[in-house]
Amino acid sequence: ISRQPLRNFKISLWELKHRDGQRVIYTTAYTGVSGCIHIVDAFMKDSSEGEKMRKADKVRITKRVTALKKMMDQLEAEIKARRRGLH
Repeated sequence: ISRQPLRNFKISLWELKHRDGQRVIYTTAYTGVSGCIHIVDAFMKDSSEGEKMRKADKVRITKRVTALKKMMDQLEAEIKARRRGLH
């Protein structure tokens, strides 16, 4: 298993690669808010493309990252609003 950062996404993402070709994409970007590590995607590597990620996989991951970011930004805003209401 190897672990490496992914680039060119709206939040920091990491990829775990298993020697048999499985890949798991995850982020720790919102652990402070949610207390969770978020698994964004999991898939089998297309062996014909070597280390590169297929365009379809990247598009799917980008959509999921955008949805996760929107959800976490809303949650952060709600938490801040509640804190302001308590003080």
